[in-house]
Amino acid sequence: MSVLSKIISVFKKKKKEEVKQKEKLPTNNANYEKIAKHEAAHGIVWYLFRQNWIVNQLTIEKENLPYENMNGALHITANFDPKAETSIERTNEIFAIALSGMIGQNLDLVYQEPLLIGKSSNFENIFDMFDISGCGGDFDIVKKYLPFLSEAYNTNEYKFIKFKIFDLINLFQEHSIVRLLHHDLSELLLEKRTLFSEDLIDFFDKYKFSEYISREDLDTNFYYQY
Repeated sequence: MSVLSKIISVFKKKKKEEVKQKEKLPTNNANYEKIAKHEAAHGIVWYLFRQNWIVNQLTIEKENLPYENMNGALHITANFDPKAETSIERTNEIFAIALSGMIGQNLDLVYQEPLLIGKSSNFENIFDMFDISGCGGDFDIVKKYLPFLSEAYNTNEYKFIKFKIFDLINLFQEHSIVRLLHHDLSELLLEKRTLFSEDLIDFFDKYKFSEYISREDLDTNFYYQY
């Protein structure tokens, strides 16, 4: 069983108890702040690849979500024909979007430890560094595409996922505008609970994030490079 499979297996055993506990939490609980940070990171990484993925909504509400263990969700659909285009780039994009939620809810660690990537070598399992609660649905997506991507980049599954985590850590550590966007988008989610497509586009336009992405080549450089 792979490292990721073991994590998902443990997570699923705990999910029923975890869901019951979360349902008892008041809406102003710190747990909602964590959910907002998780979903805001999804939103930011989605925006890097917005030409290829249409956003419907970003929410921290539990209502009308497809799985009972979900606390919030980024609802996106492909802006291309998946049957005609199953490229490494598109798969890499959805993989990064899915994995970014874990980084979002662990940003206190990411910001406090500038040498976090180097310290990861001290851990046999890189996931031991992070709080992975609430990541079950994301990990299902990661698990689905991991074999394809690791083979495409001629590496093993664990190395690929580790270096994709490094890519995401670098994104938040090295770009102050990304940190600002994450903070403000998290706050907006806590206030509004649900943001629709036009809300998200307006939000990112206000910060001229599209221009920054083009200038820094964030959308083309955000690939496995290690």
